[in-house]
Amino acid sequence: MALLGEFCAAVRGVGDDPIDDDFLADEEGAVDVVAGPSERLVAELLARRTEVVERLVAALGSGPVLEIGCGAGTATRRIAARPLVVVDRSVRALLRATAGTDATPVVGLAEALPVASEAFGTVVAANVIDLLDDPGAFVAEVARVLRPGGRLVLCTPDPALGAVGGTDEALVDLLEDEGLTVVQDVDGLPWVRSHGPRHHQLYVVRLVVAER
Repeated sequence: MALLGEFCAAVRGVGDDPIDDDFLADEEGAVDVVAGPSERLVAELLARRTEVVERLVAALGSGPVLEIGCGAGTATRRIAARPLVVVDRSVRALLRATAGTDATPVVGLAEALPVASEAFGTVVAANVIDLLDDPGAFVAEVARVLRPGGRLVLCTPDPALGAVGGTDEALVDLLEDEGLTVVQDVDGLPWVRSHGPRHHQLYVVRLVVAER
């Protein structure tokens, strides 16, 4: 980070551009639950915090893996035993997620992946596509970097992809428009994010696996 700061300071016209990292400091550690009528329900949901990620990892295909949008590394640490490249726009997220692994961190954008065409057997993106300004460009890039027969594994709490008046089929339609074939589609999975004993967020996530 210090070296990066020195580089930016030495290059004319380069300045700080803060990035709001959308991940929690600890997405898997113990969580305090307030005692009371909601205690059992909250505890049951928290016990399923990693279920979506574990399903993603179980659906990975063969070959080297490209992970897009690593967050705190919940998925990264489960994939890192395989050849793995991790792309994220946040240096902080990359350093945190890949620490202690053999994964290769790469700073880049999901809509313009800085990797070679047909280089990966699997691309995985957990809760990323709905955050992008151009989901279509992202899917086109995924199709480019996947090998023939390669697999995209993703999930999102917004399969309508933010479209006003859109439907939950927007995600599948977008994948199929890029020539990908959906081979698995599971909706209604819980994704829980805990910010404190009294602040827990529940998202209902759709998981889709598509092959090139």
